[in-house]
Amino acid sequence: MSESALRNSAEEHFRKAPLLDDKIGHTIAVAQTSEKIAKRMKSMGIDVDPELAYIGALLHEIGLPQSPYGQTEKEEGEHPWPEHAVVGAQMARDAGFPEPVQAAIQSHSGSFNKNEWEELDLPPAIVGDSWHSNNVVAKVVAIADTIVVSLRHHDPPLDPWNAETFNKIKDEGAFEEIEKIYRQRIGKTITRDHPLVQRVISEGRTLLDEMIEYVRAEDVPPAWPGLTTMG
Repeated sequence: MSESALRNSAEEHFRKAPLLDDKIGHTIAVAQTSEKIAKRMKSMGIDVDPELAYIGALLHEIGLPQSPYGQTEKEEGEHPWPEHAVVGAQMARDAGFPEPVQAAIQSHSGSFNKNEWEELDLPPAIVGDSWHSNNVVAKVVAIADTIVVSLRHHDPPLDPWNAETFNKIKDEGAFEEIEKIYRQRIGKTITRDHPLVQRVISEGRTLLDEMIEYVRAEDVPPAWPGLTTMG
C-alpha cells in the first residue's frame, strides 16, 4: 500500500472510531504535532517517515472506545485502562498498517513487560517483547502526545522545556498512574521504587532528553471543542 493510500486508510479508520470530542481533538492535535516534529527531524538528516508518524498518532487512540471507564483525559486519569494501546495496535495490524505504526500505538500507554502484563492480566505485546518501543516513529508519537497533554490538557500548562520542574511533575504522575493500575486491578500497593515505576520514569526522561530539541510550542494546535483539562 502506498503512503498516500495508507494515510487515506488511517483517516477512514479514525473517522469510524467512536471517539468523543475531547479525544477527537486530542488525536488530531497529536497527529499534526507528530508530523511537524518528524518533518523537522527529517530536514535535519534523521531517518524518520513523517507520514508514518502522522498515521501512528492518528490511530493511537482507536482502541480507547472499548474502555469501560470512559475516554477523556480526566477519566483515563481516574481509572486507567492501558490495554487500549494493545487493542489499538492489534486493530492496526489487522487493517494492514506497518509495524512502526503498530509499535507507536502499543507503546503510548505503558511499558509493561511479560512478567507485568501477566501479573496485571494485560494483553501481551504484539510488537517486540515489551509494550515499549524505541522505534523512531513511536518516539515521535510519544513526545507529541506528551507535549499536547502538557500544553493543552494541563491547567495551568506544563513547560517541557524546563526539564527539572517538568520531570518532577511527570515522575510523580507516572508513579500515581502505575500505583493506581496495581491497586485497582489486583489490590496491590506498590512503592516508588517498584521496577516498573523506575523504568517508566527513566524512559520518560530519556524521551524528553532525546526529542525535545525537535519540538516547538507552535507545533501544537490551539484548544479544540470538548477539551478537558486537569490540574
